[in-house]
Amino acid sequence: MSELTCAACGAACEPAETFCGVCGTPRTPAGRRAPEPRLATTTEPLPARAPSVPVDLPVDLSLDLPGTGDLPAGTGRRVVALVLDLLAVGVLGGLVVAVLALSGAVETQVSATLPAPVLVAGALTEVLGLLALGVWEGTTGRTLGNLALGLRTLDAATASPIGAGRGVLRWAILWVAQVVPVAGQLLVLLSPLFDRGPARQGWQDKAARSVVLHLGPRPTRPSSAAPSGVTRPEPAVPAGPHGPTVPDAGTWAAPPASPPAAGPWAAPGAGLITGVPGAPAEEPDEIDDRTQLGGAHRRTVEFELELEDGSRARIAGPTLLGRSPAPDAEHPDVVTLRDRTVSRTHLELGIDGGPWLVDRGSTSGTFVVRPGSEPAAALPGVRVPLSEGSAVQVGDRRLVVRQVVR
Repeated sequence: MSELTCAACGAACEPAETFCGVCGTPRTPAGRRAPEPRLATTTEPLPARAPSVPVDLPVDLSLDLPGTGDLPAGTGRRVVALVLDLLAVGVLGGLVVAVLALSGAVETQVSATLPAPVLVAGALTEVLGLLALGVWEGTTGRTLGNLALGLRTLDAATASPIGAGRGVLRWAILWVAQVVPVAGQLLVLLSPLFDRGPARQGWQDKAARSVVLHLGPRPTRPSSAAPSGVTRPEPAVPAGPHGPTVPDAGTWAAPPASPPAAGPWAAPGAGLITGVPGAPAEEPDEIDDRTQLGGAHRRTVEFELELEDGSRARIAGPTLLGRSPAPDAEHPDVVTLRDRTVSRTHLELGIDGGPWLVDRGSTSGTFVVRPGSEPAAALPGVRVPLSEGSAVQVGDRRLVVRQVVR
């Protein structure tokens, strides 16, 4: 009695069997070499690859973050806010003087000067107004000028209100500076320019341990899903000497396999067979126009800078940004911001390996707020990576990095 072996799996077969009881292929007499399969096979169901799904690009997606992402206010905004506050106090004192002079509460005569009591009342009103501003700013972080310019005065360490006493101290320093007419107050107003740290603290800020933040409009956080045309390439299943390597279950999803088509060698007990001999170890994905990268479905990713007025500047390569940047061979593109708080050539932008910037030794500095992070100063000459939604403060201008898929 000659022994029979299976041509596909090599299992021993009984002489009376016309097919292999394991895999269902025709019998082969012993001694005859089974034909080599053309492709690596397995008797187990082949793991099916999960459909390609959109993934994030190599930049963080996402600034509409309540309570975070506020940048130190620029000196220009702070000066304008202070002028508005002083004008409000001056108008209040002037109204008191006018009312007293016209109401007859103080005896007046036709003269080129006002009586001393009227002037004293006006001056006292202005002092009380400044004290009220100090208390209001200390307890809430707000003043009339701060509200108009979108500023807030907070504790430099805790980002909470500094309290009435420290609020009054800030205004007292400004009032004492009047000892040196004009120049004294001007130095206090411009003192934030002398601070090279990221907080931009003036002398009054350092004395009160406070910081003035710009609560400008923050960009919105986009959804975490990437655009539907961009996908990560699927890794192939390598076929080893003992068949294909099955990936980890956490990486690959195996949907139910479709039943094999009936053939001339189908066994009566076909329900016990766990695989189909000769099946390739790799099955191509079905064509899905959502996952195609080539042809008409190919997408490109670009980066833009969104300005405060809503306009956008495309960053296609090495770019210089400033008040009056001059293009050169290495930086053919420029972005111009007509603002005196921005340096002539403030910073350099690029997109190789993802968007980034380099401060070019600007006078007012460059500050970056990434989504979910605190403001960080960009050191001159050091490349700072950016991401979708990152806010960039240059002088008094606030820019937002935007990602566009075309």
